[in-house]
Amino acid sequence: MNKFVFIVIVVILLLPSRTQSISLEAEDIEAYGFAGAMSYLSQSQPQPQPLACECDRSSGKISYDGGTSFTDCQCENGECGCRASGASEANTDVDRLPRVVLVTNLRTCPPCIRLDRDVTQRLKDPDYKASGWIVSSKNSATYQTLDTGSKEEMDIARSLGLSYNSTPTFFYLTSRGVTKTFSGYMSLRDFLKWQK
Repeated sequence: MNKFVFIVIVVILLLPSRTQSISLEAEDIEAYGFAGAMSYLSQSQPQPQPLACECDRSSGKISYDGGTSFTDCQCENGECGCRASGASEANTDVDRLPRVVLVTNLRTCPPCIRLDRDVTQRLKDPDYKASGWIVSSKNSATYQTLDTGSKEEMDIARSLGLSYNSTPTFFYLTSRGVTKTFSGYMSLRDFLKWQK
């Protein structure tokens, strides 16, 4: 009913006038007509959509700039599946998703050694660690490094179903599996853009 009244008022206001003279009184009537029409519109605000959890479920943090800085999640426990920041990491064997897995060979691969120095070691710095980057060979890391020289770490790579032809190779793992890969060296800046 309210929309019908609004449409009728707008149609009446848009009809051509029969007089050619300009009257301030007529303009005031138009203004009152528009104001009256607007009062019939619904005053209710649109309902906000529930937040999809884009937070790191174990640290309770989220990055809006691709991983250079992290902030606390806006949602509370149970609302979107995120854990609050400061939650303990009691179970370190749990798979953390999404995460980056790097298959590397630090013994014989020069790009791997450079990558370890330029990306992996910098992510271990306190600045990045405070931002939520956890570097480890465990599945609970946000940046998991697996060295081809370690039998244990290659067993982890096989269990994840990672297929690679060269080192270093980056894998981006989500709940859908590997969603993107990159083989070769990249700088820290390029890595932070790639992992978004």
